[in-house]
Amino acid sequence: MIRVLLLCALFAIFYFVYQVTPSSDCPFCNRRVVHRQKYYEDDKAIGLYCYKPIIDGHCLIIPKRHVERFEDLTTSEMVHMQKLIKKTHKASQKAFGANSYLLLQKNGKEVGQSVPHVHFHYIPKKRGNPMDLLLRFLFAPLKAQISSKEMNKKIKSIQDSWEKEGWTSTVNRAVI
Repeated sequence: MIRVLLLCALFAIFYFVYQVTPSSDCPFCNRRVVHRQKYYEDDKAIGLYCYKPIIDGHCLIIPKRHVERFEDLTTSEMVHMQKLIKKTHKASQKAFGANSYLLLQKNGKEVGQSVPHVHFHYIPKKRGNPMDLLLRFLFAPLKAQISSKEMNKKIKSIQDSWEKEGWTSTVNRAVI
């Protein structure tokens, strides 16, 4: 069991350190990308459903202002991200039955930041085997992108939970 954990850890380190896809174009600043994955938007932040989710409910919380590193966010932006993470978790509890969650934010390509725009991965977890999440991380690079139909279904689940809480968003799902 220890050997399996060690191998998983080594693979994860290799993946997150060396599998960085440098790009001069920021997908989080691309309106088409944002539109396809968006479940929430306001004047300061965007909530996106991950196009290759590790687990149901895997979301990205992103400031609208293009900033590469966490420490470059203003205090106001940090507080806003924290509030959006809390709301995302509450909606995910209802939409996906999440009990707990992993919050992941990488600063710099040396630690695997593949998109040079600050973002938080919100990865919910139901009760059960904690090794399941580790195995999902291990095989994440092999996972295929979800279909537009599946993406819309997941986004609708989050938005329905969001609306039941009485929260508002400026999300506009019209085609751009």
